[in-house]
Amino acid sequence: MALVGGTVEHEGDSTDILERMLRRELFEEVGSGSKELNSICAEYFFGISKWEPGCVDIVFLCEFDKGEPHVKSPDEVESIHWMTTDEIVNNEGTSHYLRDSIIAADAMRNKGEFYGN
Repeated sequence: MALVGGTVEHEGDSTDILERMLRRELFEEVGSGSKELNSICAEYFFGISKWEPGCVDIVFLCEFDKGEPHVKSPDEVESIHWMTTDEIVNNEGTSHYLRDSIIAADAMRNKGEFYGN
């Protein structure tokens, strides 16, 4: 189980690069868009070896905007499922970092800290 994601493409000096990357990935992978994006958390994962780079994982809470979500990129997305916070948190296939990100996003949304509110 995973969220939509991708990598930042090199484009020189840039503003809002993470937000633009996320909007691009949402459209490329599942054919939908987002109005508001709120950064939830960021984590760093070490590479497997000293020759493999690590990964910065940044999670956003998004407000759905347009498009009918569907598997647009089958090589990246096997299926799409709408799930509640409890369903994700209690699913055996949920990694600890995804669980923590979902809990943080739900807390932000419930506190009314989401820009779309």
